[in-house]
Amino acid sequence: MNHGLALMLCEDAAILEETLRAIEPLDLHIRRIGDLALLVPADEIEGVLETLHAQGTFPRVLGPQLIPDTQEAL
Repeated sequence: MNHGLALMLCEDAAILEETLRAIEPLDLHIRRIGDLALLVPADEIEGVLETLHAQGTFPRVLGPQLIPDTQEAL
């Protein structure tokens, strides 16, 4: 896994489509991988998660999480 990317997994293809529609206005550099996953630049993941959480969607995110104050990987 590249340290600059986060992998976001959705439960099913319908949720992935809803997720893509929800974050489309953010104009991010995301990449769809298959029917259930998105690759998101790590520095953009917080904005994606905030947008999705506000809509009641809580995707699983894999990859190193950054500590906001120090920007060090856990």
